[in-house]
Amino acid sequence: MAGHPPRMPKPVELASPNALPARPARGTGPNAGRAVAALRATAALLNAPAGPVAQRRAAPAGLMVNRLRAGDARQVLQPFWELGHDGKVTWVNGAAPEGYQRTERTRKGSPVFAHPDVMEGQRQASEREAADKQDQLRRAAEARAVPKTRRRDIPRDARRRLDAMPELLVREDHDLRSTTGQTGRRKAHLTDKGLMAPGGAPIAAAEQMNQDSVRKERGNRISSKAPVGRGEDRSQSYGGQRIGIKARKLERARLRGKPDAQHVRTLTTDEIVGELDRDRTIDREDRQKFQSYARKDREYHSVVDFHSPEDPGHFIPPRFLKYDGHDMHDSDSEAESDDDEEPAPHESTAPRIPLARPEARKAEQKKFWDEDYGMTRSSRGPESDDMDPDLYS
Repeated sequence: MAGHPPRMPKPVELASPNALPARPARGTGPNAGRAVAALRATAALLNAPAGPVAQRRAAPAGLMVNRLRAGDARQVLQPFWELGHDGKVTWVNGAAPEGYQRTERTRKGSPVFAHPDVMEGQRQASEREAADKQDQLRRAAEARAVPKTRRRDIPRDARRRLDAMPELLVREDHDLRSTTGQTGRRKAHLTDKGLMAPGGAPIAAAEQMNQDSVRKERGNRISSKAPVGRGEDRSQSYGGQRIGIKARKLERARLRGKPDAQHVRTLTTDEIVGELDRDRTIDREDRQKFQSYARKDREYHSVVDFHSPEDPGHFIPPRFLKYDGHDMHDSDSEAESDDDEEPAPHESTAPRIPLARPEARKAEQKKFWDEDYGMTRSSRGPESDDMDPDLYS
């Protein structure tokens, strides 16, 4: 003991009250042996080396990662989303077989992989579904079609309704070609194919007239106004742009069996009021309110079904529209003959205002658009279907 200085105790450092407890070193602790064993077992299943590389955070779910090791160029897939034969997407916690292809993405954007056989099955199922839909559309088109009929052979009741149909309905809008209105909801709009309905879902008159209805923007109805005739126009204005729908020509073409008119039915104001009266899904207050709106605005509805099996869009063809100088004449126009043969566009038999009398043409047009917007049979001119729409826009 002599000759050795006494050992002094090491100074003890007082820990700060805000200091965090020391983190144990990696690979230590009561469960260290169990964690290392599990890690080595996982690495053995994946045929990958254990250690710091294997302890890294796994790649994001659904991503295909190529890990090339020295002397091993095999592709290793991380856990992924798989599209099965039943069409369901499931999470597979393991390596995917070779040859899987990316098909789609999940709602969160993760890619989905599928076996080539599944891809081929999905393609064949899509083709069968498309063929079944075409067959359904074809049967529906045949069921609604009216046989080819001469004008003189149109039934008396249908002719009486046709004679009472306004020659031209008017739709007002702020922007005819915009697909959405000022509230951001879908609406009827003008395209190169014609006047498109907001959607293709069949809806009732109450849903069409209810501005708060969520089904209105998905419906197949297009609202328009009948001419005011004599007196003051007290209807609601819906915009400065206008487009004309040749309601009588459209109904005449449908009754004559023309293929491009079989998908549109025109409902008059009285028919809309009657539909509202029979609707038991609305209360008495809404029924009376909608009926009042229909009478005040002289509302008409064009119920637009799909055009044809080849073109399933919901639109009114251009030859039944009148806007911005666009005005087509054919055998279904006013004052046409009852010939069965379709005249060529330049051979229209409709009477024309003589070109040598421009002042008479202007006077007749002004009478049609400004003074006689009602277009009653007694006051309608012989060429009321050939007026200039610029005079009323």
